[in-house]
Order: sequence, then structure tokens, then C-alpha cells
Amino acid sequence: MLNSNLLNKINVNDEWYIQEYAIKLILEFLKPNSTILCPFDKIDSEFVRVLKRNGHKIWNSHIDDEIDFFNYIKSDVDRYDYIISNPPFSKRKQVIEHLFNLGKPFAMLIPLVSIALKPIREKIDQCKLLVFNKRIKFIAYNEWYSLQKSTKWNCLYLS
Repeated sequence: MLNSNLLNKINVNDEWYIQEYAIKLILEFLKPNSTILCPFDKIDSEFVRVLKRNGHKIWNSHIDDEIDFFNYIKSDVDRYDYIISNPPFSKRKQVIEHLFNLGKPFAMLIPLVSIALKPIREKIDQCKLLVFNKRIKFIAYNEWYSLQKSTKWNCLYLS
């Protein structure tokens, strides 16, 4: 895939990792033994680990591996049952627009306020929302620290 450079411009604050408890909430909505694309995840992400551990076949990709989500086309995602991840919040509008264009069932963890964004608002009647009853905690890693932190937004899964 060619790199569109869109995700290369993500905000450095976008690399936050979700914890297992927030992923387990969507398991009951997935058909058993699904094939799932996790397009913003490295091999050691919680999405990849939890979904695999629960019997799903996972294909993960990440911009660090020079695989840009925005280069996926419909034929690239035909083999997947779902696209599931925690996209960069700074690109959530573009991510959701692209997901609608791909036409594949998805579940994306995004800030609750995102439902006011035009591409979501225009198709909200086609969407399902799973809203958390409290702010979820994310983890940020870098070479110096590991930090557990709540976001300043309430989050939801949009599917």
C-alpha cells in the first residue's frame, strides 16, 4: 500500500492504548470466530490480544509499519467480518468517513462528542452506539514512562 501521509501527520498525543476491560464490552456483539482488521494496532495491542484470545482471527496494521489505513480500499477489506480499533482521535472524522466508504461493519472507540461531526451526524440512523458510563482510562507509553490516564472526553464505540 502506498502511504497517503495523512496519518503521518497525526498528533503525537494520539498514541494512547485502551485497556482490556473496555474491549471485553464489545465481545458479545461479535459473531464467533470472526476475521477482524485492527488498522491502528501493533501486534502487542490489547485489541489484538483480547480478540485473539477470544477466538477471532486478527490482522493488525499500524502507520509505524508504513501501512496507512486511508489506503485501504473495499477489496482490501472484503475478507474481514469487522474493522475494530481505537483510531487517532485527531483523525476520527476522516477515519469514520473512510469506514462508511469501505462499507464493512466496524466498531471504533471515539470521543462521545464525535457524534456531532458531520459524517457521523448524517448517518447516525445507520449507527449503533455503545456508551461507557464513565470515562475510560488509557495508557500512554514512551521510552521513559508508562502512564494510565483518563481522557478528557467520555468515549463510546461507534458501529
